Amino acid sequence: MNDNLINETVNQLLDFNTSKPLSHYVTFNGNKIRYTKVPKEKKGLYAFWLLNNDRDVEKLNRLLEIKGPGNELYPFTWDWNVNEKSILVYVGKTTTFKSRLAQHLKLKTFNWEVPEDKTSPYKSTTSCQLRSGIEHLLSGNTQPTNLGLDFIRDRIRVSYIPLDGLGNRFFAEDLAIGKGKPWFNVDSER
Repeated sequence: MNDNLINETVNQLLDFNTSKPLSHYVTFNGNKIRYTKVPKEKKGLYAFWLLNNDRDVEKLNRLLEIKGPGNELYPFTWDWNVNEKSILVYVGKTTTFKSRLAQHLKLKTFNWEVPEDKTSPYKSTTSCQLRSGIEHLLSGNTQPTNLGLDFIRDRIRVSYIPLDGLGNRFFAEDLAIGKGKPWFNVDSER
């Protein structure tokens, strides 16, 4: 492990200026997508940013209930950074960036799942945490449809920083989550 490398990587990752529009990595053609410009370095850290230039995030469903110990429900609100122009929403590590990006976005699926009780966002695993979080944000307004995919296309930016070494990636991810406080990581490990 390399402490300096971990710190430098986290600082780069948490700098919004390192992010690129989703369209940098994904080309959209109707309902079809093609992955382009995916980094050759597969191992690294990534972050998803939500653009909030118009402050519309304040109007979205940021309230949820998280199941805690004993399955007790705890009310929770994504209420930090709501006035920022960009909001860090998820940080993760990967050994295959293209595959991880596909899992998070699920861009070929149009069946938005919203729990009937509108508590915690539904997700089968943490690999789709971004999509689940966006679905939850949109669920308070109207039943999400393929317009939700437009929301993702228009508002999500991606940072990717290559990083070798399992220990480096593990601790860099934890440090980035602690420093950046991404919204959708809150519910990823209960």
